[in-house]
Amino acid sequence: MLDLSNTTAPLMSLGANTTLALRGLRLQGVMLALPTPPSRQLQPAQLLQLRAIQLRAPGAMLVLRDVAISTPSCGELSLHQALLCGSAPSPHFIVTPGFLWLSHWSTSALEARNVTVTCSGPVEPHPCVSVVATSGQDVVNALALLQTPSYPLAVMYIYIANDITLAGTAVPVCGRAVEAAGSSIPAAACTRVALGANASTAGGSQGCAVPIRSPIRQAIPVTLSRMVITGGSMLPPQLASALGGGAGGASGADAVAKSVGSGSNGGMEQPAVLLDTGGVAALIDIRSGTIGRLEIYNLTLTGLSLGLPQRYPLGFLRGLLA
Repeated sequence: MLDLSNTTAPLMSLGANTTLALRGLRLQGVMLALPTPPSRQLQPAQLLQLRAIQLRAPGAMLVLRDVAISTPSCGELSLHQALLCGSAPSPHFIVTPGFLWLSHWSTSALEARNVTVTCSGPVEPHPCVSVVATSGQDVVNALALLQTPSYPLAVMYIYIANDITLAGTAVPVCGRAVEAAGSSIPAAACTRVALGANASTAGGSQGCAVPIRSPIRQAIPVTLSRMVITGGSMLPPQLASALGGGAGGASGADAVAKSVGSGSNGGMEQPAVLLDTGGVAALIDIRSGTIGRLEIYNLTLTGLSLGLPQRYPLGFLRGLLA
């Protein structure tokens, strides 16, 4: 572990075309880069830059691999999260309150592989929750645990990276994620989220997880203004622009997209990912929450329970909607 909590000035300054590589480290008390001046946005090249290391010379590069970073300021972390939220949904990162994980991400000044950032201070308002789901349990955990009632205007993105099924999953009801083989959302991503109504409901004889097909299982209420569930294929340009809501410039999405090497597949279309609901009925409830819209893209839905004829066309989605 490297403790940087008492660092008040930069420890080093990298020269032109110099690379500093940090591998297999835990960095404690890290102060992250801030916009200059503070009223401006964080620039893409500042993503996960450390104030203890100056990279002002042309070609200077910071390489982070298998690094865990802890910062005392959740406010500073939220600025870096907002920069990534401009490119959500993505298979390359997970953003939740007080937590950030990069699978692999590159900018002109950063190469990051398996980097985790957490904060120890009070959680700040955040622009989005963005997760990568590689199992049906990931989807259920995200819906049940990662909605943030305190910040209903935050957008939730669930990026389904491969074919999955909801059969055999369980709904967490005690505020702890249900573990499952093949899951990609770490438990630490859920620890700073305030428990919603669904998470505070006692599990009774079922303990802290209610099987998805249990007759006592309740639909998960949606409390956010917008939720996006998408498969692993690239969004068409028109759709990507619509998802940005015209705020791409404000969030730095365009600049981030241009600065990313491995975060793009060149716009090539891929087959839609398969989401098998496993015959589950009423997974989520959009009637009582403050949700503005639920958006589903680039998915092939199978195993859906059909609703009553008078509820069509929404009756086709009874497997998802209460």
